[in-house]
Amino acid sequence: MLRLVISSLLVVLMCPVATGDGKLLPAPRHHHDMVYDVARSRLVVFGGNVEGEEGLGWSAETWELASGRWSRSESGGPPGLSSHALSYHAGRGRTLLLGGVDADRQLAAGCWAWDGKQWEPVGGGPSARHSPAVGYDPKRERIVVFGGSGRGSDPMWEWDGDAWHAVPLTEPHPPLVMRAGFAFDPVRQEMLLFGGYLDGVQGGTWSWNGERWIRLEVAGPPARANLAMATDPTRKRVVLFGGSDAERDLHADTWEWDGRQWRQIDTTAGDAAGEIPAARTVAGMAFDSDLERILLYGGRGAERQAYGDLWSWDGKNWRQLDRVAVGRETP
Repeated sequence: MLRLVISSLLVVLMCPVATGDGKLLPAPRHHHDMVYDVARSRLVVFGGNVEGEEGLGWSAETWELASGRWSRSESGGPPGLSSHALSYHAGRGRTLLLGGVDADRQLAAGCWAWDGKQWEPVGGGPSARHSPAVGYDPKRERIVVFGGSGRGSDPMWEWDGDAWHAVPLTEPHPPLVMRAGFAFDPVRQEMLLFGGYLDGVQGGTWSWNGERWIRLEVAGPPARANLAMATDPTRKRVVLFGGSDAERDLHADTWEWDGRQWRQIDTTAGDAAGEIPAARTVAGMAFDSDLERILLYGGRGAERQAYGDLWSWDGKNWRQLDRVAVGRETP
């Protein structure tokens, strides 16, 4: 393991996990984030917390998955981060990174953009924060940023691919949560926010249409934070998995939003019976437009172990795409 010591804490570049067939895989992790780069047909994963020889570390790695193989970029870029956010701007073909916590456990200021070859700083934008709700609105071609912990008095921003725009909030609007789910609703053509944490775990469903927030009075998943959520544009669904509730219990349930209502998918019976991901929090989720599947990667389990498994969801079944020794304990 290569280590860069910063103060008394560690930024780690973990040795890849080698499989029997010679493939290299990223070390298990949580509090990372990931997106799918449509133009380049590959999954992009950055950062997160990993377990090293000297305890918890902060990854500064950029990994990509294409054609079933992982590769690690050596181009440098942002420092080791956890609890940051990634979002892919399809109109510009760039991945935006913002926020997070660094190895000194300080809020990370500034933003970065990844073009597949190198990271470049992006000027301006939101105040430092971690765990914001961030998602891409393809209708308006803007990345939307809401909430987060530790932020200043600027809770909401949008990035058009070139410049940042502060968004003034008017009532009503969601609580200024962190660790919420945020994804584009392909039916309503609006951004959808669910859950999060602010003075307790939240459970409301809200939509943002570019001008105002609307509270959707619908039944849905139990209140939770630290969930994974992403858009399946092929099936016109928003998919939600896992998270933790007010009792800090972890969940392994799968829900889908169809533009009108939430529906829990029974993954234990009928055509959907089979293996499912273990209960977890702070996992990464994105839609692979080539496979036309939702992908779920990593996360933290009930024993605080890091997962390194990769799963796909086709609307009926979860399927594990690789098998990696995960953390200190495998459920």
